[in-house]
Amino acid sequence: MNVVIRAMDPMDWPAVSEHVHALLVQDTTGIVAVDADTGDLLAAAVFDNWTATSVQIHVTIVNKWVIKEKFIEKVFDYVFNTAGKLMIYGLTPSNNEASLKFNKHVGFEEVMVMTDAYDVGIDYIVTVLHRDNCKWIDHGKEKRSSSST
Repeated sequence: MNVVIRAMDPMDWPAVSEHVHALLVQDTTGIVAVDADTGDLLAAAVFDNWTATSVQIHVTIVNKWVIKEKFIEKVFDYVFNTAGKLMIYGLTPSNNEASLKFNKHVGFEEVMVMTDAYDVGIDYIVTVLHRDNCKWIDHGKEKRSSSST
């Protein structure tokens, strides 16, 4: 498998939206991993609700091979080093045990439970990963400026 990790473009949205429960809104951006030979989606990280210091993330990993291809490192490098954000947050349904386990593995910490926020009997677990606690990035990198001088 030939894995390509790149910025998400509008043509990716139909495949991404089959796996990620997010709306395509004005500030939606993302990173996808695709099989270069077939074009199949292997993983996606979708970002929205950008603020001065944070962004919401929605993740799907269709093929775990992308983890060995540095997908996680590229996702967090983009948010923390390229975009210069201080934290990433996510909302995960309490019945999605695989996602909750993955979130904990990559370093997200549970900060709040929103009772019945996903559905009756299913809470939203709010998790946060702060830049300073992210083990997946080079902490020596400075924020890259997106403006030209």
